[in-house]
Amino acid sequence: MDFVGLGGMRLSKIIELRGGSMGCSKSASRNRSIALSGTLILALFLPCLVVAQSYRGSIRGKVVDPSGSVIAGAKITAKNDATGQTREGFTSADGAYVLAELPAGEYTVMAQAAGLSPVAQNVRVNVGLDTTADFDLIRIEKRKEQITVTETTPLVDAPKDVLGEVVDQKLVDGLCQL
Repeated sequence: MDFVGLGGMRLSKIIELRGGSMGCSKSASRNRSIALSGTLILALFLPCLVVAQSYRGSIRGKVVDPSGSVIAGAKITAKNDATGQTREGFTSADGAYVLAELPAGEYTVMAQAAGLSPVAQNVRVNVGLDTTADFDLIRIEKRKEQITVTETTPLVDAPKDVLGEVVDQKLVDGLCQL
């Protein structure tokens, strides 16, 4: 079996040029073939490993109520402050959530559940790291208030629209001289 190397030169020709011979024992030839095959496989799959690196991070945490009990089914929303893109998720039965593969950056993360006040916090997502954002939701107090406004109408004497003022004699004398 001949392998073609870089530049189109057969492996047997390369071995001859280096002072080796193709007439070596079968086990040595097999060892070289295995070593060469391993090197070729590694060379083919090494770029795949490098490409598989992620340039993202994740946000994870737990949502609890005022008594410390976990909240299942709470809605979690993460909004990227720079791009405006949002990602939503829900807490599992143990109150935990994970928003994976988020682009790095600043996020506003909000947790909300029925009957509880929504809570938000700012979170920074870094490349390759899990950022923790736990939430303690508080109960919304439902208050019912009734306001009754009563007002009496002002006492205005509508037929009398006369304005009056006491005028002294000096002012009257001054008007006559004009």
